[in-house]
Amino acid sequence: MDLCPRGPFGVPSARHRRTGHRLDTLIITINDKRNYGNRLQNWALSRVLSRRGTCRTASTLLDGDLAKGRGTRARERAAHVRDLLRRGSAGHGAAVRRAAVERFDRRWGLDGPVLTFRGGLSGRWRPDAVVIGSDQVWNAMWASPDDLSLRLGMNFDGLSVVSYAASVGTENVPEWAVPAFREGIARMGAVSVREDRAADVLGGIIGRPVTVVADPVALLTPEEWRSVFPGTVDGRKPFALEYFLGEPSIEQRAAMDAFESESGLAVRRAGAPGDPSAEAGPGSLAELACRASVVFTDSYHGCLLALLFGTPVKAFARSGLPQGLDMSSRMRTLDRALGLGGALSSPDGAAPFVPGLSVERALR
Repeated sequence: MDLCPRGPFGVPSARHRRTGHRLDTLIITINDKRNYGNRLQNWALSRVLSRRGTCRTASTLLDGDLAKGRGTRARERAAHVRDLLRRGSAGHGAAVRRAAVERFDRRWGLDGPVLTFRGGLSGRWRPDAVVIGSDQVWNAMWASPDDLSLRLGMNFDGLSVVSYAASVGTENVPEWAVPAFREGIARMGAVSVREDRAADVLGGIIGRPVTVVADPVALLTPEEWRSVFPGTVDGRKPFALEYFLGEPSIEQRAAMDAFESESGLAVRRAGAPGDPSAEAGPGSLAELACRASVVFTDSYHGCLLALLFGTPVKAFARSGLPQGLDMSSRMRTLDRALGLGGALSSPDGAAPFVPGLSVERALR
């Protein structure tokens, strides 16, 4: 199965490059200001689609009330104020990081409107196509029924709607969401997902195969990724990079501490309070993954960036998830695509480092 198909909804085809055919697109995704990888996948997909015409991003936030028309930019600002009011370095660090993400979104044109189910599209600009994805835009755990309908493109009548590398986030979808997926996908001109498990589950719902494609992060070359570097990392001093969205388990922390002590490497923690990357924003994760000697992470995008830059990486399973919640399909899919034999998911850190390799060549 080709993880990086050519054509209208993946990498631009040779036909469109030759003819100069223009296609204006609107990306519908989630905007998670706590997650640098989420912002970078949005940036990457926008870069790819911008090769063919104007590309804008509209977001749905991780809040079930948004679909009922109560979600606005004011809600985002309120979250920023709450961070500022929290005591100690954690609150200050969260506020600094959020502000950096907002600057990144404005810099790269990713700060389009927050969509609500009732609001829909407004203004004079009308895209030729709506592209839904990537990341966990179809994770029903973070959506009300109306939110999910919006993320499935059900209120964009008259427009071509497709998905690219959309993720359901978990191993299954809840029963209440099955009718929405069946109806929403039936309306799409093309549907693709990021994980093997999502393809199996959604294929079973709609009764036909669903294509697995590469995450947008893998669609750009290392040279293209360098354009997003903020230039805040001193590559002359070797360091180990830690990038975690969950809290490392005791076993994971011990594995990292032992390696870092033995190697003598300095430690950088991407986005952490006090680390320059918190103020530098999402682009710093790409730069750190490129400059690091090794990477420890529980982040899919952190792992993928390290592999793209040829940096040895040890990928841990996400710890601290609610009992029964399994988000490992994305790592299993990447592991299968690269033929790594299970090395990308290890809850206790027992797996060896995955060495630098040509992910670009392997995925294409």
